[in-house]
Amino acid sequence: MKSRGDMVSNYIQSEKFAPLALFSLLVLVLGLSRLHSYLLFHNLAEIITISIGFTLFVLTWNIRRYLVRDAYSILGTGYAFIALIDLLHTLAYKGMNIFPGYGANLPTQLWIAARFLQAGTLCCAPLFLTRKIAPWTIIGTYAAIDGLLILLIYSGLFPDCYLE
Repeated sequence: MKSRGDMVSNYIQSEKFAPLALFSLLVLVLGLSRLHSYLLFHNLAEIITISIGFTLFVLTWNIRRYLVRDAYSILGTGYAFIALIDLLHTLAYKGMNIFPGYGANLPTQLWIAARFLQAGTLCCAPLFLTRKIAPWTIIGTYAAIDGLLILLIYSGLFPDCYLE
């Protein structure tokens, strides 16, 4: 019979430990960054989600020939464009001073636009479980929607989402 120390040692050496350790390290870093500065915490949290969105796109783009359902391509591409708006949201966040003169409404509008695009992506993807669509059509559609949302926000036509 194995001792408790051997069982712990085997678990630490197993492949299951690495993701748990990485996740624990991320939570620890985020928690400690919150103690230092909320702006740092917010930026780190957003960078993690943006990285996941772009990674999802890279993975789905590189395996698109092998995907049986185009719903996965829509999800991967959609999350890249969601991550793009989230990146603008992060840069526009109050205290970053990258887009002066906009106040707290701009990052809130960008966040709402990203969530709108996310909801649309999650609702539309199941429609392509049996239908086919060209990858460049997906990218073109998302680029047009992203461009339109960003144009509406920066032109002042997007509804106000936060009034100071």
